[in-house]
Amino acid sequence: MTKRDILKNRLIMAEQNVLCYSCTQAMDTARPGYEKEWGAAKEEADIIYEMIGELVSEEPGNESMTVRGTVVRWYTAGGNGRRITFVKLADRDGNRRILEVGRKAGEDLASRYVAELERRRAAGEGGQAVFHVDACGFVTGWEWMVQGA
Repeated sequence: MTKRDILKNRLIMAEQNVLCYSCTQAMDTARPGYEKEWGAAKEEADIIYEMIGELVSEEPGNESMTVRGTVVRWYTAGGNGRRITFVKLADRDGNRRILEVGRKAGEDLASRYVAELERRRAAGEGGQAVFHVDACGFVTGWEWMVQGA
């Protein structure tokens, strides 16, 4: 087990605390009466996230990156109210990769992707998604690229 593994596990627990003290799955509003606990848990999660970023930035070859591919499947897992979303991608060579969607990407990343895909299919447009992955290994966002570009 590495320092990064320990910090990522701690981040999951800190985000679980934020979720427990939140009104919504988006974790953007404190539950009434738990504002102080929510704020402390959110601050802890943010600090741990920064610590992972600092640790990773010291390791050579661990910069943020983009991953281009076709979405094979979206997964949602978790228990006790903690939802973790994963995206399984296939690149042009057929290699498959599973990435965890970070909370900074937004809870609705999968639904936004599906809506854009359906819009493009209806318009007869092609392309692939390019997912932005931070140094911690979390998907932070995506954009659509026309094939061949």
